[in-house]
Amino acid sequence: MSLDYIRVTLPALYPYVMLAAGTISFQCLLIGFGAGGKRGEYFTKNEQIKEKYNEEHQKNFKTDVPKGGYPDHGDGLYGDLLSYEQWYNFSLDQRGHKNFLEQVTIIVFCLMTIGLVFPIVSLVCAGIHFVCRWIFVCGYKKGPNWRLIGGLPLNVTTIVMLVMSIVSASIFIGNIPKVE
Repeated sequence: MSLDYIRVTLPALYPYVMLAAGTISFQCLLIGFGAGGKRGEYFTKNEQIKEKYNEEHQKNFKTDVPKGGYPDHGDGLYGDLLSYEQWYNFSLDQRGHKNFLEQVTIIVFCLMTIGLVFPIVSLVCAGIHFVCRWIFVCGYKKGPNWRLIGGLPLNVTTIVMLVMSIVSASIFIGNIPKVE
């Protein structure tokens, strides 16, 4: 393959595929805000953290312990000072968001790739993923087993998108016209 240019014609629905991919990215951001919502309540208002770690933090970093308990995500030194219920609820929120972070790049890439050849399939997958992700996160806040209600269709949709992205890329590559 050389470095020649190729002409790409996008399907008429492709702007909607881009919008759907952007919406899912924004959804990930919103879920992150939701997951961080308990930080202020659990870490910033927790005086035990300052009492136990502020002197050590001052010694090492010349500042007070950061608000929100950063960089602790619930399983570190500051998290050890949470009640069991606080730790459990905070960890559920964190896992719901981190699960999305682990997958959002793959999902967006697949949607954009599928949309080059099969924009309607891409939009349907995006819609299913968007709805099921909310169900997954809301379920996860109730407990790990509740995530399955949204998680099973998410996993099926993700597998379909991975396969369809390979199919789409193969078709796209096979149909690339050379620019003379």
